[in-house]
Amino acid sequence: MSPRQVEKRARRISPKSPELVVSEDDVLELMAYLLASAELCMSEPYHYGSFRLLDGASRLAGYAIGGGRARDEAWLAALKREIDDHKGLLMWDREAYVAYLQEVTGKVAEHIKREMPA
Repeated sequence: MSPRQVEKRARRISPKSPELVVSEDDVLELMAYLLASAELCMSEPYHYGSFRLLDGASRLAGYAIGGGRARDEAWLAALKREIDDHKGLLMWDREAYVAYLQEVTGKVAEHIKREMPA
């Protein structure tokens, strides 16, 4: 399955998915982080952008967990911990960081394929 197909499947709402509620403060915080990151990407080294996106994914997982209504809270919590443990690789082992980006993307794609109806 191509990344585009996985994305399309993820956009569909699964009948077994609870509605997640994120507070307005959390939305504004993430929005401000993403917008500031977009601006900073124009002047920082290019690889910092991927770090900021990875950190944004971790923050989004945290918001979903904090709402207490995520269908698979344990999986999201484990993913958030894993991302937080690996994002620092950028600073001391860029090869391992790039490998982790590929690994985590595949892990999320596999989770989506398992959880979403065909």
